[in-house]
Amino acid sequence: MHKITCCLVAAISLMCQAVYADLRAMDGSILEVSKVSQLRLKPALEKLQEGNLNECRKLAADVVAELKDLPHADVLVAIWLLEKREFQASLQLLEQLSRTEPKRLDLHYAFAEVARKTGRTFDAWTHITVAEKTSPPASWSKKYAEGFHQSILYIKSQVAEQREDWESATKLLTRLQASGVVHSNIELGLGRAAFHANDMKSAETHFRAAAKLAPDEVSPELSLANLFAAKQKAEEADEWFKKGERENNVHADSIRLAHAMWLLSEQRAPEAFRLAQAAMKEETKFKDEYSLVQALVYYMYEKYAEAEGVLSALAQKSQGNLRISNQLALTLGESTDEGKRARALQIAIQNVKSAPDSVDIASSLAWIQFRLGDMRGAEETTSAIVRRGGQLSRDSAYFLAQILLKLNRLEESQALLDVTRKTKGEFFNARRLANATSNKAE
Repeated sequence: MHKITCCLVAAISLMCQAVYADLRAMDGSILEVSKVSQLRLKPALEKLQEGNLNECRKLAADVVAELKDLPHADVLVAIWLLEKREFQASLQLLEQLSRTEPKRLDLHYAFAEVARKTGRTFDAWTHITVAEKTSPPASWSKKYAEGFHQSILYIKSQVAEQREDWESATKLLTRLQASGVVHSNIELGLGRAAFHANDMKSAETHFRAAAKLAPDEVSPELSLANLFAAKQKAEEADEWFKKGERENNVHADSIRLAHAMWLLSEQRAPEAFRLAQAAMKEETKFKDEYSLVQALVYYMYEKYAEAEGVLSALAQKSQGNLRISNQLALTLGESTDEGKRARALQIAIQNVKSAPDSVDIASSLAWIQFRLGDMRGAEETTSAIVRRGGQLSRDSAYFLAQILLKLNRLEESQALLDVTRKTKGEFFNARRLANATSNKAE
């Protein structure tokens, strides 16, 4: 079944692939878990997927005892739990291991990964630093221990980036290079560090070096465009997007798609629409992605019938895609047709079941309940979101603000409206908010 990819939607890996994501060398090959070990560990992983944690740990321990060149079995299981976003269960398992074997470097490595994935960068830095300075288990081969140490240095450089400690990131990546490691990810990291040090010449040099090492994966122009966009330097970002579209024969199409999405986030919808429209007339592998751009523009301009037509076709091609189904639900919720409004609610409820941790998906449900006149449901959903907390998109903040306003919770409503006005990025209801503000002023 066709799945829309690229920058428009997050790739959803199968569990059997995703669990190894943080146990890889920089070249993409399995480092801490070899291919042979993966096969041997498969029954343990299957037990975890079935919800049988004890049997999973037992089977993993048996494999580790025999093959030696592996992290501790509970570290492996904790990483698997982390990939399933079961953060508390992962942390609990690591805490148990710390009581009996507190000085294992792979234990601190795993603690660092849990902290990094949950945004606790100080804890991540502390644990990965301990891991770096800790001797490997005696059972590990010299080659395996050296590879694990390289992985620790690379993870530490990523934590340094999260902390915006560009000097430390540069030193760590340079150490890896000095030890003989050659990889595009190192050049990309050095490029980002140089960019943030305002050394644009060096940044471009590193990005071009990364492109030579991974020509199918890296675009120097897109890397620089994205960095300038993140810095809210629109003129420079626009320039690098256009440069890539003109000069990068390998990535021109994907750069143009990223450019269109960035234009949407900058509230430059007509330009994004024209870019998508021009791309659709050419040979492009991103026809569906460009269709989604057009649908989003239709939604922004409150042309809901046109948006619905495009989104319905995309939803048929990409069933289970939350980005598309969520946008379709929001669009159908604006219809005057009772059948379509009921379908909007049905889709929104299913989306919440599929992504119970997403505050944005829950906010869409609250908005659809509100638009359908179900104030009790909208209030319950909104109150649950407010109690739970979490980072809201601008559109979600707008939805909740309108519901809270209707509920006469004025202070909370105003706080969320301030979020929508003062933050940057995608905001597909900007015109609606602007019109409401204008009408109120009049």
